Amino acid sequence: MSLAPGERLGPYEILSSIGAGGMGEVYKARDTRLGRIVAIKTSQARFSERFEREARAVAALSHPHICTLYDVGADYLVMEYIDGKPLHGPMPVDVAVRYAGQIGSALQAAHRLNIIHRDLKPGNILVTKAGIKLLDFGLAKMNAPISGPGSDETATKALTEEGAILGTLHYMSPEQLEGKEADARSDIFSFGCVLYEMLTGRAAFQGDSKASIIAAIMDREPEPLDGVPPALAGAIGTCMAKDPDDRWQSAGDLSGVLELAAVAPQAAKAPARRTATLAVVLGLVALLSAAAAIWFATRKPVETRWSGIRLGGPPGAMGPRVSPDGHTIAFQAMIDGQTQVAVLTPETGNWTVLTHQKDLGQVNDIAWSRDGSKLYFDRSTDAPKAVYSVPVLGGEPRMVLELAGSPQVLSDGSLAVVRINSHRDSQIYRFWPETGKVQVLPAVVDTRLTVGGARAMPDGKNLIFYGFRSNHGGDRLEPGLFAMDIDGGHMHHLAPGVALPTPSMGNTIQVERAFAGTPDGRWVVMSAPNGSLYRLIEVPFDGGDEVHTLVTPTLVPWYIDVGPLGDIYSDQIWIGKTLLRFGAAGGEPERLTGMYSQSVATLAVLHDGRPLVMSQAGDRQRVAIVEKDGTLTPLVETNEACGPPATLLGDRNVALMTDHKGEIAVVSVADGRIVSRLRLPADNVISLSGSPDGRTLYYVSAGFVWRIPAAGGDVVKLAPADSVAADPNGRDLVIGLGDKESIRLMRMPVDGGTPQEIGMTGDLRLGEPNLTSGAVGLDGRILVTASSASRWLFSTGLVDAHKGTITRVPLTFDAELASPVWTPDGKIVAVGRDYNYTMWKFHGSVK
Repeated sequence: MSLAPGERLGPYEILSSIGAGGMGEVYKARDTRLGRIVAIKTSQARFSERFEREARAVAALSHPHICTLYDVGADYLVMEYIDGKPLHGPMPVDVAVRYAGQIGSALQAAHRLNIIHRDLKPGNILVTKAGIKLLDFGLAKMNAPISGPGSDETATKALTEEGAILGTLHYMSPEQLEGKEADARSDIFSFGCVLYEMLTGRAAFQGDSKASIIAAIMDREPEPLDGVPPALAGAIGTCMAKDPDDRWQSAGDLSGVLELAAVAPQAAKAPARRTATLAVVLGLVALLSAAAAIWFATRKPVETRWSGIRLGGPPGAMGPRVSPDGHTIAFQAMIDGQTQVAVLTPETGNWTVLTHQKDLGQVNDIAWSRDGSKLYFDRSTDAPKAVYSVPVLGGEPRMVLELAGSPQVLSDGSLAVVRINSHRDSQIYRFWPETGKVQVLPAVVDTRLTVGGARAMPDGKNLIFYGFRSNHGGDRLEPGLFAMDIDGGHMHHLAPGVALPTPSMGNTIQVERAFAGTPDGRWVVMSAPNGSLYRLIEVPFDGGDEVHTLVTPTLVPWYIDVGPLGDIYSDQIWIGKTLLRFGAAGGEPERLTGMYSQSVATLAVLHDGRPLVMSQAGDRQRVAIVEKDGTLTPLVETNEACGPPATLLGDRNVALMTDHKGEIAVVSVADGRIVSRLRLPADNVISLSGSPDGRTLYYVSAGFVWRIPAAGGDVVKLAPADSVAADPNGRDLVIGLGDKESIRLMRMPVDGGTPQEIGMTGDLRLGEPNLTSGAVGLDGRILVTASSASRWLFSTGLVDAHKGTITRVPLTFDAELASPVWTPDGKIVAVGRDYNYTMWKFHGSVK
């Protein structure tokens, strides 16, 4: 439709042409009824009835930074006429933040009404004397369904088909490119792209073709923002996270960060008259601190004697959690091979099972509601599946949040949960069950070192977690044991005087850490190695270096809780380990040796058939060869620490990590000498595999698999991965990859290329993404640690990539199996783990 000045479109008189777009043309016009100037956008197709109803609903949206929609005709839209210029960058940070706040405010207002823009871009944002105005807001999608005839596809095509593909490709979210449903978080992704361009003057995702732009959006991160405050850069990075769950979950969440960024430059310009007041305050603080230091230095410590009693319950019981009133213990009960939620009255020993689902996965963590009326718990298989709640007095469980685990109840009734983020890390989120709001927290749990996630302090205002401080983009920063103020965001290290584990040599071995806060909020009770056993200690919550040993010795504690009266509740886990050898057809396994150290894993099998294992007691590790008589011989004749991951490198050597970050040592099997060393540009290598000819090493670090010549040379980045195993055919790699929904196996050529998923039909799932270096057999079958939704114990799984199946290796060994590897003669070596778990109460009395 082409209109000349003076022509009429209904009651509107055309004054001039403003421009043309993919859907039609835009005109400046006068409403002859009201005498006001308007903008008219014409369409090349008639609007459907459904679109007209949705557009009129959008017309009810009133906001100072949104262009108002006045009227809808058969094939045209009548909007507020705005005298302004399209948004262009680069611009100063303070100007960009001011404009971004106005855009965010407009988004928040529309999203409250379930109106999604889906076409947010600089061309749809005008800068006027009064500030920002957003154009075309919400016309592409009303997220709340509206009943009646007509097709939503008609509305979408009428408005955005050509414009969205050609004009807005740089700003489309990954889920839009995949054809998935767009929601408020899709607008937030586009908002991040716009804000990035406001600051830099260039698109966040660039390419020479549509395909290259799409690839950049789907797989790559934008170039870093130089000269931008880190908090603002982190906030923009969170907007552009690939996974919608890892973005800001609402424009309201983002607005607070933008407001802080806006006022931060002013904070440094505080009036000089504050200086004297501040000096007085600091002086008082210094005096009080000195007085407190004298009191703590001169007070006589109170000696406490601890005694323990075993709690009742079924033969398999773990994970004690004390009710707010201290009279009931919730715990994980092993019932018919699967963990269930149960409650126990310590005074009587009576216990009751509250859940009975057999096919949803295992329970990992339990938390009491603040009023003690219900329990929150999770279910997981190869990834966190959901958080549920169940009434303590009985009733059916109810799903609270999908794809989440490790719930902790906070002071306002919200939950801290763990979800897998786009980096495949266990990110902590805050979730409000009443509203569905989800907020990402700057914390990543290190699941190699803890069972479960974070722990809430008794007041529900702080979280304790072992892992990594992270930025808003989900990148890991420094590791440690942290306490985090939920509302304020402040975070500080705990236990500086305690040697905490640093798993820089891989994640083959799990070193469990458990912790809980005391009722007064002053102390954190935690487990610490004590030789081959453990002790329970307490450290100050304020980050001080004072350490008190409470209970020693003890077996491995997976969970700790502290009751209202200061009693400590803990489980005691004993794990008997046996190295087994068996055929792929199953049957009775051959027992090679028993190993009763805290942890053990099979790393590889040497060419003469002797297994290579990683053994650990407490924090002491060693790589050893299992001789034919079952004894262990150290592989490396050196005093320096060497550990996993490890791999065969040709017929005569083994490559493994040293305690020097990023250093691989090549060890001669014949005499245990380190014959060469290789430096990698990586701090934390978690998987290692050598090519069959021994010339190339493949390693996993920072979420990707890399290739490097064994003799040294250039490093090549290949693909996202959590573990890698070289195929004996010399042409392929098999990759273990965990994400928020499942763990997958991928195959890719050794020289690079797009990984292809290996299909696995059957009832089993991958129990963990950690492939051993010898996981791929000569016939191409892949050994995995397998799990099922109905069985807590892992088993050895056999993946036939040609048939696309995964099956359990049937053994007459009713225990858990882990870290399986192939032997040169086609058999399998794995670690059998026999668990015994009980719950205990430790009571302290003053001597």
